This record gives sequence, C-alpha cells and structure tokens, in this order.
Amino acid sequence: MTTLAVIQARMGSLRFPGKVLQKIDDFPILELLAMRIKLAKHVDQIVIATSELTHDDVIEAKSHSLNLNVIRGSENDLLARFLKALSNYPAECVVRVTADNPFTDPRLLDAAIELFRKAKCDYVHVPDAPIGTTADVFSAESLTLSHQNADSQYEREHINAHILNNPNFFNIKQLSVPKNLQRSDIEFTIDTEAQLESLNDFNWQDLNLFEIDTATLIKLYDERASLKS
Repeated sequence: MTTLAVIQARMGSLRFPGKVLQKIDDFPILELLAMRIKLAKHVDQIVIATSELTHDDVIEAKSHSLNLNVIRGSENDLLARFLKALSNYPAECVVRVTADNPFTDPRLLDAAIELFRKAKCDYVHVPDAPIGTTADVFSAESLTLSHQNADSQYEREHINAHILNNPNFFNIKQLSVPKNLQRSDIEFTIDTEAQLESLNDFNWQDLNLFEIDTATLIKLYDERASLKS
C-alpha cells in the first residue's frame, strides 16, 4: 500500500502571516516538519501542497531547496488541493500534515498508518495526544468521495469534516496512544506569534529537533511549567 504524506502550507495565515517559514531554534518550521516526516517508516513520498497565489511562491522555492515535490491549487478549497496531489502522486493512503505543526511525531504517524492498514478503514485520527504532534490518515477513496460530495465551504476547507459529519457512511477509527502521551490539554502547534515565542523559550540545547519524541516534548513542557509556578 503506497502512502503519500501531504503537507498543507501557505503564507496567508490571518493570525500569523508567514509563520511556516519562521524559525524554531535555527530551523524554518517547514524544514523542521519535513525532516521529521521523512523519519516515518511507512511514508513513501512527501509533497507540499500550497496555493497558486504569488505570496506562496516562497513556499515552492523553499520546498524545492529541500528536494520536496510541490503542487499548487486553491487557497481555500483544500479538498481540491489534496485531490490534485493524489492525481499527481497516486497513493492508496494519504496522510494530512499541517505546516503549523512542526513537532508532528513520525512515531505516532507510523502508528496511525499501521492502524489504518490493519483496520482497513477510511480515516484515522489521534484525539488524545498533544495538539500538534499527530496527523490524520485517509484512504484515497474517502478523500475522493469527500471531494465529490462536500458542498459547504467548511467541509471543503477542512478535509476531514465531511467524513466526521457522516460517521454512518465512513469507517472511522481513533488511535489510542499510551497513557503518558494522553495530553490533549497542551499544544505544540503554531497559530500565533506568541505560540512561536513560547516554543523558542524551550531549552533545545543538546536536543535533536528532528528526532525528539512526544514524551520528551511533554517532559520539557512540564518542567518549564514547574519552573514558572
């Protein structure tokens, strides 16, 4: 079964424009994320999916500098953009990764793909882990059906929405993570400049940001919270 990881990225965030090329430690967020996804054992190919708008030319250029494939499509119709990625890079399994989650954990990603393959389902999500450490897994068929049937702007912009809104039609599974990783109360995502500043306050010295796992991130978070209390 071929697995394609699609990293959706754009410069036009309303709350934090240009965030995907900001840096954590010395690494642009998009680069850090892509290098982490490359560590996933079950991902066969990675493609960056950005918009056709001129301000996203820099994302295409950065992606090419990292030897990553790029497709460009609608800024707001994410389903159409993902179907274009599938058309250009066919696969049976699609992993949706968002570029504002630089600490997506390749181990959790592999576990979600393994559940997807074992359960032969349409969609796998990971609701209990820290926000920003996981990714969603789709069958190519479920994305195609969503593209054909989703008629609201919300469902077209959020590619899992049509599936979650039709649980009787789609076979949906949740990946259960170990208890020490069940920390959905904390976030390692970047939606705002304040969240980026918070992550850059972590002591990354002597740590490999490409390989750091979720358990270590949680430990760092709790240690910092303890110092501030």
